[in-house]
Amino acid sequence: MTGRPQPKVTWWHEGALLDDLSDGEKSEEVVANTLTLPNLSRQHLYRVITCRAANSNLTQPLHTSITIDMSFPPLEVRITGNQSPMGEGGTYTLECQATGSKPPAALSWWMDGLLMTPTHDQLRPSRLSPISLNFSYVFVPATNHPNPPPTTPTSTLAS
Repeated sequence: MTGRPQPKVTWWHEGALLDDLSDGEKSEEVVANTLTLPNLSRQHLYRVITCRAANSNLTQPLHTSITIDMSFPPLEVRITGNQSPMGEGGTYTLECQATGSKPPAALSWWMDGLLMTPTHDQLRPSRLSPISLNFSYVFVPATNHPNPPPTTPTSTLAS
């Protein structure tokens, strides 16, 4: 920031002063203040941080703000659905749910090292976290004959 007299550069969050220590003069006319935010966590998501520069009581301080945005891995991944033993020839629905990730997690189903396709994802708000991603898979266990029934992926919203 430049000006006469030289401005005082400060960092703020919701009216609370975060940092007022100048980095010193960058040049004859430029003053800077570098804010370091260590140990950011989910609680810091979307916080607004404001930098203000003021050099007298005669003028309004200039300011600019930034909103903190971050990416997170899922907090939880679980499979829901039929909890009883599966029998040959039966049809079963299993649902994989990932919660708490940002951006939404990419879910897929694998069996014996092979990707089960096509996939279809659905996003929905969750009380546990900002995003819940669900992917269901309906499948029929293989029979002993050479042409087992095909597997069919479907999407559902769990309640």
